[in-house]
Amino acid sequence: MGKTVWCEQYAKTYLKRKESVLVVDPIESFSIPTTIYHVKERTSGTEEVELLLKKACVDPYNQGKPLKERYRLLILDECSRYYPHGLPLPNQIGFINDFNRHMDLSLVWAARRIVQVAVDLPELSHRLIVFSQRGINDIKRLNDIQAGFGDMVEKLKKHEYVELTFDRELIHNKPLKR
Repeated sequence: MGKTVWCEQYAKTYLKRKESVLVVDPIESFSIPTTIYHVKERTSGTEEVELLLKKACVDPYNQGKPLKERYRLLILDECSRYYPHGLPLPNQIGFINDFNRHMDLSLVWAARRIVQVAVDLPELSHRLIVFSQRGINDIKRLNDIQAGFGDMVEKLKKHEYVELTFDRELIHNKPLKR
């Protein structure tokens, strides 16, 4: 199981409870029955994604829409394409990153390599799910976030993952069945 399958299984827990899920999917890899937005500008669509997030998540919250009329889970696949390392977070994603608890909006930022993602996203996350990483900078970055995290990730087998929880506990997870 890879990141897309993990994200789909996580989304299904929301869908079973009849909660709305929004998936931003630039490479058209998701196949769950929910709102899936395919980004037209796959490699540089930050403005496009920002406009979507404003209309779909931020505006309904700011307008006081009832919770049942708002998205409860946002999955942003390949988030490093839109929110890369080294750049400040743009307005909408910054707002969502800062206020998601108040919005009752759970977030999944999915990316292949942690070093390519804007620093605030993994550092402010309530939990990180990381599949095998081999890049020396990825391992170092994970060890900077939590001692031993990168070392554990480096030893993962295909489709296994490590979870870093809100209380900074590391959990080695075997792959789930699709």
